[in-house]
Amino acid sequence: MGAEPGFISSHTATTGTALVQTSPNIQAVNGESAVTACQLMSISPRDSKAYLCDLNTMHCIPAGFAAANHPLSTNVDDTTKVTLIRQGRIRGFSGLVPGALYYPSADTAGAVVPERASAGPVITAVEATSGSAFLCNVHIRAGHRPTAGNWTITFLSATTCVITPPGGSAGAAFTVANNSTYNGTITGAESFFIETQTVSTGCAATVTVSYSTEAAMVITLNSPGNAFTAFAPLSGMAGKNIAAGFYQVETTASSVMFRFNGGALSAAMTIAAGKVYFDIIPGMALTTQGSAVTAETNYFVIGTQELAAPVGIAINESTIQILMGGIG
Repeated sequence: MGAEPGFISSHTATTGTALVQTSPNIQAVNGESAVTACQLMSISPRDSKAYLCDLNTMHCIPAGFAAANHPLSTNVDDTTKVTLIRQGRIRGFSGLVPGALYYPSADTAGAVVPERASAGPVITAVEATSGSAFLCNVHIRAGHRPTAGNWTITFLSATTCVITPPGGSAGAAFTVANNSTYNGTITGAESFFIETQTVSTGCAATVTVSYSTEAAMVITLNSPGNAFTAFAPLSGMAGKNIAAGFYQVETTASSVMFRFNGGALSAAMTIAAGKVYFDIIPGMALTTQGSAVTAETNYFVIGTQELAAPVGIAINESTIQILMGGIG
């Protein structure tokens, strides 16, 4: 997903110990029941195992191609390992178009195709199940791939929070406070950045994560919600190229300013009631309320899928020159 561009939070990458890489090619524990030579593989951020690269799941950051001669070989390490080729050329394909760039397939996990597709998680809804105004911001941390579905955020008290992943059980209670940020520290929510506002006992919300929505715009629980009667991403490439992040939109009766990822406020722009604006947040359509614009501050979380980077270029009908670039 790339680096987080100036979120009001920030996190520092740490060196992992699951993989030891002494050359551009690597070995990893295989998470699949079977692997075929030349299939495109990914390393899951959840368990550090190798899976077929699948743009529709969390296993979508290309890590390398399964080795042509020994995808699973006792001569390499043991039969639980798979060797991933990350540089050079790999043979064993058929029907490639010489000179064409090849990308991860959006339809078949582990396959490559000459058509570029998009990938990545998007938050499509943040809905309160109890309470209000207790959650200002929740976004997916850069480089993370949380499981698709509904994540539940529950505040057992005004100072404790638990996270329940889709189909899972609640993590350990974590100490929280009003107006504070949590950068992946709450048990079970390592893939998320969370910013609280005014927390009360029993406050709860569901956060919906999708891998099939290209772009989404979600008003947070701390927004009054009546300065704008409608908001939505534009279709096509306009919706894919929106700067994903956290927008604070401040309105008066006749003007609007916005703050992106905790940065400085923009210059004021004149607005009027009952109009649709495409330039408050580029790529998004915001409709002001009909009679008069309410002076208030609204918060929007915006997520967009990313275009897959090429993983290779065809040398001939059976050989790819590997280009390991990941997603984005």
